[in-house]
This record gives sequence, C-alpha cells and structure tokens, in this order.
Amino acid sequence: MDTVWMLALIVIVGYVLSVFVHPYVKCGRCKGLGRHHGALFSYSQRPCHHCAGTGRTRRFGAYLLGRGKRTRPTGRVQPPTRAS
Repeated sequence: MDTVWMLALIVIVGYVLSVFVHPYVKCGRCKGLGRHHGALFSYSQRPCHHCAGTGRTRRFGAYLLGRGKRTRPTGRVQPPTRAS
C-alpha cells in the first residue's frame, strides 16, 4: 500500500512541475492557428475568440496554481488617471 501512495505522490509532483514549466497547451478550438475560417466565405479569417488569437490556452493545472496568466495588453486603450 505504501508503494501506491509513493507512486501517486511522484505522479502529482511530476504534473505540478510540468505545469510550472509548460503552463500553455495548443488551443482546441482553432487547433493552435489562432484564427477561424468563415463558414460562408471560407477564405475569410477571424481571430479565435477562445484563445484571443494566440493559439494557446492555459492548462487546467495552470488555472489552479495561478501560472501563465496573460501578460500582454488586451489592446483596449485605458483612460488616463488623474494624480490627486
């Protein structure tokens, strides 16, 4: 029974380490391309809404551990803040 617990601990530690090293996976909706083709006009393309055009999404373990948060700006212009 102790070997089962030791094996489970090794698997969990290995998964946590892999999440820290590789927090992203290929987007399942756009298959890592970052874009979708149009249904009516197949030559037209638009950014993937699931991965925001990056082609990558965070792994489930990365959500739990808080790894791989987006650091790039969203493209929206923020209003200037006033210094009091």
